[in-house]
Amino acid sequence: SDRTQIYIWQNILKDLHSKVGSVIPLEFVLRVFAGAIKINVELKDRGCALVLHKFLEKVLSAGVWSSEFIGKNIIVSSFILDEVAIFKNLYPWVETAWIRNYWQFLLTTKSRICEDLSFFHLDSIHLNYRIVSQEIVSSFKSRGFKVRVYTVNDPDLLKKCLEWGVDGVFTDKAEEFLKA
Repeated sequence: SDRTQIYIWQNILKDLHSKVGSVIPLEFVLRVFAGAIKINVELKDRGCALVLHKFLEKVLSAGVWSSEFIGKNIIVSSFILDEVAIFKNLYPWVETAWIRNYWQFLLTTKSRICEDLSFFHLDSIHLNYRIVSQEIVSSFKSRGFKVRVYTVNDPDLLKKCLEWGVDGVFTDKAEEFLKA
């Protein structure tokens, strides 16, 4: 059967709950986790940078959050370079990351990726776990970029990532890893 694609920005929260189940608003996530971990806000489609901008403009002007609070508590990332670059231009104090999957990484040189990261003043790169190695982590970190790896669910890979000096990992096993 065809699955209907639902865009969050085209729905109010109440409608999203009935269409997709539980949806947790960013305000709630930040209230709960601010100061404990940085929240990665991934821009999934074209136009999302401006949608996030409108949201942040609203909460900043209402005094809900300060610029400092936003800068300390969120990272904005995307596979779409234009989107994360637009956001970085609007919010230069907020950490931004370009996400590269396995094939995207293999089809581009590390030096070209670094050139693009530098040109758009991005802070970090998020890499698929299948391509990460000590050499790759060192290569990006030596150029001043933070490196995070997704989706690390293997405890041995987590240990290697920590030894290599990655700045963070995305995992489906957070509770399990924290206990260990």
